[in-house]
Amino acid sequence: MNSAPNTSGPDLRTLLWVSGEIADSYAVPQEIVILNILALASALAGNLVSSKPDGGEAHHARFSLIVRSNDSSVPEWMSREQHELLGRQQSVIDPDLPPFLSKKPMRALRRQVQAMEALGSGNDLEAQMLRGFIDSEKRRKAYRFLLPVSGEGSGVRWTGKHPGGAPAVLVNGAADIRKILRGKSKDGSLWNSLGQGGQGNGSVLGWIDSTGLGKLWQQLGSQQVRCLGWQVECPASTVLPDTIVHPSLAASHLLRRLEVVRFGSTRFTFYAAPSDIELLNQQVSNVALRLEQLPEDLRAAAVPDTLLAWHLAALLSALCWDGRNAPDPQQVSWCVQLAVVLAEYVVAQHLHHFRQTFLADHPALLEGLDRRMARLLPGHPCGVRELQRKFHGVNKDECLASLNKLVALGLAEECAPGRFRQMPPSPPSLRLSDFLSVYGLETETAADGCAARTDNTDTFPG
Repeated sequence: MNSAPNTSGPDLRTLLWVSGEIADSYAVPQEIVILNILALASALAGNLVSSKPDGGEAHHARFSLIVRSNDSSVPEWMSREQHELLGRQQSVIDPDLPPFLSKKPMRALRRQVQAMEALGSGNDLEAQMLRGFIDSEKRRKAYRFLLPVSGEGSGVRWTGKHPGGAPAVLVNGAADIRKILRGKSKDGSLWNSLGQGGQGNGSVLGWIDSTGLGKLWQQLGSQQVRCLGWQVECPASTVLPDTIVHPSLAASHLLRRLEVVRFGSTRFTFYAAPSDIELLNQQVSNVALRLEQLPEDLRAAAVPDTLLAWHLAALLSALCWDGRNAPDPQQVSWCVQLAVVLAEYVVAQHLHHFRQTFLADHPALLEGLDRRMARLLPGHPCGVRELQRKFHGVNKDECLASLNKLVALGLAEECAPGRFRQMPPSPPSLRLSDFLSVYGLETETAADGCAARTDNTDTFPG
């Protein structure tokens, strides 16, 4: 890595500090906190932030992310940020206006401004205020960026057409995704706005319990799971004692600059130095290497897109942009390095769960009971008798034999005698702690305490 970055621009350092505070307070991985912030950033201005990986066509930084965990409901650290942005969005869409503005039709306000200009008072404070209001009304209709499927803020409805492009669909729980699926066959539906594999103009973000998402993947089939974007596994969050958690810290501070981009319809194109481009393209090649290990009929369906590192680098650089001058080249370089670390983390987790769900690595070696056992095996340690109850007419020896086969194939692990769980993802080859150590920040959170596991379904050459 290069020497320590120029931190005169505060945003990248602030992002790392804020995400570390949230991660420590709720005992969750810092990588997932940063990724959640970037998913919100993509929802806010992803259609205005782009990159040109091949030097030609611009690709929007639309980053779909679903966090899966064993929490009983949306984790508090996620819901705080969602509520902050939803509240801001609603205040713009439905502002509390003075009666003399809210009761007049727009054409009457325009005529009033024209009359004031004709009388020579066009530069008065009142005329300036009216012009500002008229301009903001034009942008207000295109401001919607988060579309909750249910819950607070769900009064914002998707009509199939929107001047600012399809907003990001906010899903929190399996019921929200099923609600989208029920309207799948309708023209202009939310599901169709996501496009095949996220190739549409829309995106999706939110949370779902780990068990629920696995079942949904099975219902959708391998060819359609890309529409739900990238998925990462997060431990159940716990507010640690004696910690101060600042409410909505990330959304209220870090995303303010992208809110200006969104409201002003300002476009930001990400440009990188040749060495940074080489690093990003190497990550794209690594994804291709991983996909080559899957059966050919599953490769195209396994990941939403292969340009993840480019999208993350563009979003990070946009956060470091002052709205006028190009981002500092050294800041861009560090954004690229952080994007590659995060992309490695996401791809490793996503492909691990894809392989586990669709048994992509060993289709010919598993029989009916083995397949059902692999799909029902939870991510936490579980006793043989508890697993046996999930099946009818299966004795303990048959259950144990199936579990041992899964262990031999690297699909499960025996954490303690007689207790099994689904094999967790292998640790990524690039670690956030290595990146953060250059900043001299505390890098270990309570979620880092689990020992590294070996998972032979995720290894790839090189």
